[in-house]
Amino acid sequence: MAPQIPPNYAKLLYQYVINHFFFFTAPIFIFLSIQSSQPILKLYNSIEFTSLNVISSFFIIISVVAFFILSKPRTVYLVDYALYKPPQSWKFSFKTFEEHIKLIFPTEHANFLTQILESSGLGEETCFPPAMHLIPPNPTIQSAREEAEVIIFSCMVFTFQEN
Repeated sequence: MAPQIPPNYAKLLYQYVINHFFFFTAPIFIFLSIQSSQPILKLYNSIEFTSLNVISSFFIIISVVAFFILSKPRTVYLVDYALYKPPQSWKFSFKTFEEHIKLIFPTEHANFLTQILESSGLGEETCFPPAMHLIPPNPTIQSAREEAEVIIFSCMVFTFQEN
C-alpha cells in the first residue's frame, strides 16, 4: 500500500510546481532541443549576425529576464501607523442613526436600511463626519476636504511628535 501524502503537503507541492514551472520545463525543452539539433544547427548557420540581430536578441533576452524578475511579488513592510481618534461631537449612536434614516427615506427604504444597519456591526461608538449629522446629510466637496484635513493632519502631527 502506497503512503498517502497529507493534503497540506500536496497543496505546497502544487504551489511549488506552479511557481517554478519554468524551471521544471527547462530540462524538457533542452532535451527536445538536443533531439532536434540538426534543423537548429542549419538555422544557426544560415543566420547572418548583423548588429540589428544582435541588438534585438539582447533586447529580447533582457526583456524576458526583466519580466521574470518583476513578476515576483514584492514584500511590503508596515513601518509605522497612526490612529485617528475623532472628537466626541462626531459620535453617532445607533438610535440616532436609525432616526436619521427614518426622517430622510421613505418607510420601505428606511426598514431595509435599518436591517442593513443592524447587521453591519455599527455600535454606539461609531463616528461620522459633521456633514453626515445634518438632516438631510450634506456631503459636499468642502466638507470632505475639511474632514480629510482634520484626519490626515492630526495623524501626521501625531506621527511627527512621536519621532
